[in-house]
Amino acid sequence: MNKRKIASTNHSSSQKQPETLLDDAVLLNPLHDHESVWWIACWALLHYIPANHNPESDEKLREHIEFARRIFHPTVFAPERNEVLSLGLPKTIIAHVPSEFEWLVDTVSLVRNILCHRYKVAEADLPEIDGKAFDGLWQSIHTEYDMLAGHFKGLEVKMMDLKVEKWKLDTMEDDNDSDMDDGHFLNKRGRVD
Repeated sequence: MNKRKIASTNHSSSQKQPETLLDDAVLLNPLHDHESVWWIACWALLHYIPANHNPESDEKLREHIEFARRIFHPTVFAPERNEVLSLGLPKTIIAHVPSEFEWLVDTVSLVRNILCHRYKVAEADLPEIDGKAFDGLWQSIHTEYDMLAGHFKGLEVKMMDLKVEKWKLDTMEDDNDSDMDDGHFLNKRGRVD
């Protein structure tokens, strides 16, 4: 078994962790690829609005925009991102999504439920990954996205301006500084893990 340091799913009901893996690592699971498609749907939900929607007149949209900036920041990891798959998008965010996007909210939620259930099945008895968890998975997800595409046919959308400041990571060249030898980086605003 190869040691692979990748993000933990935290969906497994198994208490058994493979001894050959690092504490914060999990077995590579094909569900991670399907989860990536789900994250794209979340990104679209948080970055697009109907073309006729005026964001300046929508006070609740500011909270939505700040959440999207944190979750999808290009250089800083937001702790809330771990919770989005486990718990879903916050109700305060999805409650104020424009009505034209309700289908997208429903699809993101439904596919999240499918993924969470399949993660539990696939990882029920670690260190093995149960391949039966993937039977029919892509077809289920494809059906949801196909219906969503039909719903959005003809709907004009625009992308919100969510520019974020990228933080350049500072590096230290002093080899005697043991504080930087723990796999962390420092940026101008603090520690980045």
